[in-house]
Amino acid sequence: MRKIILYSIVIAALAFFSGCEEPDEVKYDVGDGFSAQVGTFTVFDNNVDVNFYVANPDVNQVTVKNMGCFSANDNPIAHNNQVMDFGTLEVNDGVASKTFSRSELGFLDNSSDTLIGAYCQLKVTSQIEANPTNYVTITMNDPLEMLEGPYVWGTNDEGEPTKKMVDVYHNDDEQYIKYTMMRNGSSIDNMTVEQKVNADGTWSEMGLDLNTQADNGGYIIDSLSIVGNDFNVDDTVHYRFTAEVGSYTTMYMHSVVVNQLTFDETGSFTLDQEEGKSFDLVNNQIVYDTLSDASVDSADVTINYTAGNFGLKSDYNAEFVKTSNTELYQENDKEAIIAEYEDGVPSAMITNLTEEDVVIYRTTRDSEEYYGILQIEEAMSNASDTEYHMMITYRNN
Repeated sequence: MRKIILYSIVIAALAFFSGCEEPDEVKYDVGDGFSAQVGTFTVFDNNVDVNFYVANPDVNQVTVKNMGCFSANDNPIAHNNQVMDFGTLEVNDGVASKTFSRSELGFLDNSSDTLIGAYCQLKVTSQIEANPTNYVTITMNDPLEMLEGPYVWGTNDEGEPTKKMVDVYHNDDEQYIKYTMMRNGSSIDNMTVEQKVNADGTWSEMGLDLNTQADNGGYIIDSLSIVGNDFNVDDTVHYRFTAEVGSYTTMYMHSVVVNQLTFDETGSFTLDQEEGKSFDLVNNQIVYDTLSDASVDSADVTINYTAGNFGLKSDYNAEFVKTSNTELYQENDKEAIIAEYEDGVPSAMITNLTEEDVVIYRTTRDSEEYYGILQIEEAMSNASDTEYHMMITYRNN
């Protein structure tokens, strides 16, 4: 027993010192230095390009076999040649390339639901001593890369166009829904969009002339618009996109909710006896309109107080309508608030205001109209009428 142990120690020591010697040349292990690049391959593509990269300069040839196809759920997919030998590929400058057809890979089903996510596994063997082997997976992808929106176009600080994701409101703003499809062909045969309103609606084709041609990068891009006023508040508008290439069809769903138009700014301010103290209803800030600075034409609203009578006035742009419908402030329905203003008699001065009163206003900047709603939270003065103030909350945008 001692002899066996001694011999083992000697052998281990020799192996250790031998491993510490400087190698004369680079050693390539079985799996080292191999990679693969799989091109675009979707249910709309009839073939896929694959490059096999080998780092070992001694490798001049590789053999490729298809070891089997599987569904997205990893279930085997039967086809004519369950193990297909693609033969030998020549390696030039470290690369071997081949274009594989979908049929020889085993993707024979016409159903996109079955094909998307399905994959096959290639066995790649280098034709040198020990035959190093690697595996490459080819997956059949969904051609839809992006279906997004609604969004609006804007510009960044550099003046470049940008997209901003938004909600759809019940107004006449135009927003966009965009699709991006990808394939290694030049086009798709047809793209149609259907629309229905709410779950119990009926699908109807929109008759849009949509792009079906791929750009230089292989992307097929287009968009459609949606305007909230075309629908009712709380409607859910459903879109069904259908793309076709030959006998292959894919279908995608996208839904948009039409929201009530509301004022998205809220806050409060206090006006008092301080000379020239006013409030800018567009920029939501206190401003001072005094004789020394008569150019302040954003002084939309100033307190109007006389012997216990609280009111508001505007020497510039604003006009007011007092409403008896005090629920408007909490409901924050912008369309209803504007309609209430238009049904009233606007005035640049309003009097006899008390706590919980509600006032609707309209003001302008550079001929553009701005609306909002005010609620009186506090209206207080001292006995001598030398100190008084109104605290007001607002909703606007």
